[in-house]
Amino acid sequence: MRAYRLEATVKRTIFYHGHPIEVEPGRFIGSVESAELTRAGASLTAWAITNTALGGSIGPPSEFLIASGDEVIYAASPNQARPDLVCTHGVAAAQAGVSIMLDITVIPPPLRPSFTVYAFDGEASATALPFAEERDRLSNINIFTGQDFIRLIQSPSTRLSDPHTLAYAALHCMRRLPPDFAIKAAALCVIGYRLLSHEIDDLELAAVFKTESQALLSDRPNLARGLFLRWHTSVRLIAGYLAFQSGQETEALEHFAVVPTFVTDLVEWPQALTNILLGLFITAYLRYRGGQVEAAIQDWSRAESIFRFGASISEFQNYYAYGEVGNALRVVQECYIAIQVIRGGGPITNPSLGPPGMDIDLRRLPSPFAKLLDESKARSRSESKT
Repeated sequence: MRAYRLEATVKRTIFYHGHPIEVEPGRFIGSVESAELTRAGASLTAWAITNTALGGSIGPPSEFLIASGDEVIYAASPNQARPDLVCTHGVAAAQAGVSIMLDITVIPPPLRPSFTVYAFDGEASATALPFAEERDRLSNINIFTGQDFIRLIQSPSTRLSDPHTLAYAALHCMRRLPPDFAIKAAALCVIGYRLLSHEIDDLELAAVFKTESQALLSDRPNLARGLFLRWHTSVRLIAGYLAFQSGQETEALEHFAVVPTFVTDLVEWPQALTNILLGLFITAYLRYRGGQVEAAIQDWSRAESIFRFGASISEFQNYYAYGEVGNALRVVQECYIAIQVIRGGGPITNPSLGPPGMDIDLRRLPSPFAKLLDESKARSRSESKT
C-alpha cells in the first residue's frame, strides 16, 4: 500500500454501492498509522477528524472507506477512542480513531493488498488519508503468478524483508494461488522458518503449518521426481525442527529419518545434497542421544559416499551451487568428527585424525539444530529445578 496524497486542485471520484463520492483534499485531517497482514487479512489502524481550518466542527468522519482503484470495497465506522489526540486536537478528537480488519478475500485475487483509505463525511465527499510511515508493510505486494511468488516470497535474494509480512503473505498465497505442490511447500517453509526463529509468534499460524504440512507430506503428486525431492525434504526438515523445538522428539526423528531415504534421487536434483546430509546427521545424532550408538555410527558412516555421489553430479552453474557443496562438505566433516569422537571415547587426541581437542560441535552445521538443542537443554534444566 502506498501513501496517497492529492493536491488541492485535483478532483477524483470513487464509487460506494454504485454512488459517486467526490474526493476532496483537506476536508479531514488524519492518517493511516499502521497497515499489516494477519491471518484474517489486512489490519489497518487509522484516524481522522474534521479540518477546522475549513470551518468544520471537530469530530470524526461518518465512515472510513477502503477503496481498490475507484471502487469502495470495505467501510467501517469510527469505533475506537483515541485519547492521544486530545492534547493536539481537543477532547472531541478522542472519538475520532478507528481500528478495522479488512478481509483479504475482498481484494482482487490472487493477492493484491493495494488500496487507499478515505475519511467520508457520510454525504458526498471523502478525503484520502496519507500513511504515517513512509513505507508501510504492505507496499508493493502484488502477486498474481507463480513467478511473482518466487520473486517476492520464496527467493532469499529478492523476497520481502519484513518477516511478519513475509509469513502472512506466504499464507495468503498458499490459499489463493492455483493449487501447486511446489508453491505450497515453499510457502510452508517460509512460514515455518519465521515461526522457528520467533520472528513471528502465532499459535494459530503454527497450527495451520502443522495441519498443512502433514497434508503435503502425505501427498504424492504427479511431479518430476527431482522437484518432489527438493520440496518434500525441505518441508520435512522444517517440520522436524519445529517438532523438536516443541519437545516432540519422536516426531522430529521421524521427519529427519525420511530425508536421507531420497539419496538415490539426488541424480534428479543434486542441489538437495545438503538437505539429505543434514537429515542423515541429525537422525544419527538423535539416535546417539537416545543411546543407539552403533546405529548412529552406521548412519554417519554413510555420509562420505553420499557426499561423493552428490558432489560428482553437481552442476556448478552459479555461485550458489558452490556454496551448496561447501555446506554439504561441512556436514560430512561433522559426521567424520562424530565417529572419531565416539570411537575414541572423547575429543580427538590423534593429530593424524584431526586437530587435538576437537569434539562434536553442532554449531558448525549449516542448520539451526544446535540452537534448538541448546534451548531443549535449558528447558530440561529449568524443569528439573521446579
